[in-house]
Amino acid sequence: MRDFFKSNQDLEGTLSTLLQANDQKRRQDVDMIFVAASPDAARQIKPLLNFHHAANLPVYATASVYTGTPMPSQDQDLNGIVFCDMPWILQLSNQIQDARTTMEKLWPNSANQSPRFFALGMDAYTLATQLSKARWLASSDVAGYTGDLHINKYQRIQRGLVCAKFKQGIPAAD
Repeated sequence: MRDFFKSNQDLEGTLSTLLQANDQKRRQDVDMIFVAASPDAARQIKPLLNFHHAANLPVYATASVYTGTPMPSQDQDLNGIVFCDMPWILQLSNQIQDARTTMEKLWPNSANQSPRFFALGMDAYTLATQLSKARWLASSDVAGYTGDLHINKYQRIQRGLVCAKFKQGIPAAD
């Protein structure tokens, strides 16, 4: 947010102008809001949207809106925001919990710095070992840590993410 807004007043003024907000209403030709922001910036943007009569608009964001660590008291202001991220971050199945525990034991100093990169590395290893197997190409689906991986007809790997919505400061499956 520092790159775009010098102060909170700049942010507030910009949102007010974009929404053409006055005392009781906002512009009516807006169907949704898309936010590409850090968690800190989004924690300022969402309350300002609510203040400017846009609380009823759906708000979608990139995965960068969530740190990957549940912080309900800090993330209350993100309530209602929908975003998609990888299962490694949003779905704590037994398999993912076991893998994360192992990662934290092996690399305690870097486990929380870039958790998405660990998932990417594990999926890259899985794909590298599976690509040579003709049966995997035939079924072409792998439930990866970064998402559901699928090889399309052009032999490109596609990834399906998991979507969540902040409720009570915690991302919940949407």
